[in-house]
Amino acid sequence: MIATSNRILDQINQGEQILATLPVKGNSLLSGKLGRVLYLAYNYKLLGNEENIETAVSYLDEIFGYLREAGPEAMQELPWILPALCRVIDVLNDDQIIDMEIDAQDFLVFDETIFKSIKVFIANYNIDFLYGASGSLNYLIKRMDRNPVIKEYIAILFDLLLGKRIEDEKGIRFINAHMSKHSKSEDIDFGLAHGQCGLILTLLNIYETGLLQEPIKELVTGMLKYILPFKQLPQPESGMYSYFPMGVNESLERTDPKNLAKYNNRMGWCYGDLNIALMLYKAARILDLPELSVLANEVGLDTCKRLTTENSGIENAHLCHGSTSMVLFYDALAAENNLSEYKEARAFWFRYTQDYLDIELQKPETNGRAEQLLMGIPGAMLLLLSEELEEQTSWKSLFLL
Repeated sequence: MIATSNRILDQINQGEQILATLPVKGNSLLSGKLGRVLYLAYNYKLLGNEENIETAVSYLDEIFGYLREAGPEAMQELPWILPALCRVIDVLNDDQIIDMEIDAQDFLVFDETIFKSIKVFIANYNIDFLYGASGSLNYLIKRMDRNPVIKEYIAILFDLLLGKRIEDEKGIRFINAHMSKHSKSEDIDFGLAHGQCGLILTLLNIYETGLLQEPIKELVTGMLKYILPFKQLPQPESGMYSYFPMGVNESLERTDPKNLAKYNNRMGWCYGDLNIALMLYKAARILDLPELSVLANEVGLDTCKRLTTENSGIENAHLCHGSTSMVLFYDALAAENNLSEYKEARAFWFRYTQDYLDIELQKPETNGRAEQLLMGIPGAMLLLLSEELEEQTSWKSLFLL
């Protein structure tokens, strides 16, 4: 192995030792047992430690047991834990790490339960990818070839979604009531994690199955009609580093300082111009709208120049909005347009991920979320493990990448 690989393995070993000491809190993918299952499974795939895969399977069994109890807390968490649980099992089966024997009839029940949960999400204006309709829809899409009822489910859900759109001369957009509730924000969110990009990428995934293609194209082009006029050239000297804002408050003028402040330096998996660039590439390719590729190139290539904390907002190795997310995004952009700039940016942020990890692994206690997949060590470890495996890994699909 080359020297870089030795450094990767050293960091993987350090991460394993630290994570063994950190408690796993809750059941979720983002911060609990499901996230730890992913880490343990890919660690096992690379290093072959049987104890890791046994612990991963025991966590899965515990989560199933928790959901079967159907107590008040379990029922409250069911809408986002169940689809994540099923997708994690799919991913681990796809990558031939485990082969869980779950009765096919159980999965049919899961599908129906998730369908009913999405209906409630949509009724409540919750389009969130992490905690709402978009993320759960992505699970049902993956099940379409194994459950013929899924097509009917998705058609019903699409009609319900249309009923919640805001449409006028500006175009089409959707409120995310989940974010309005938790962040006290009235913004139309543009991001992948909580907003328009996440929903569009989900709709494009449905389109690629051959289902509802004409109405999906009409809806997505209406959403693009709303988003694209917000493009402006970055003005770093004024603190506006991006082409597109993180969101917009429609009760204020577009030029209001509070709206202009949203053209900030934030880049990462959850928000920012990388979200927009990937969405544009995919819309261009899937919907046959080549003019969008030109804009995707402009926005995507500009992000490659944003290599400091000041202009990127990146200051840690995390998956949510740290350097790990940058590596994953440049992989995704390069898959859409194989440009050398994306490969160079990917290499830059991979080095930074290792540099950030050198610091964080020495003092994990400085991150109060070090045990979490999205905001801690496991997400970065998954990147390192995948790098060493030198093969395609399916876990990135859990994050629309």
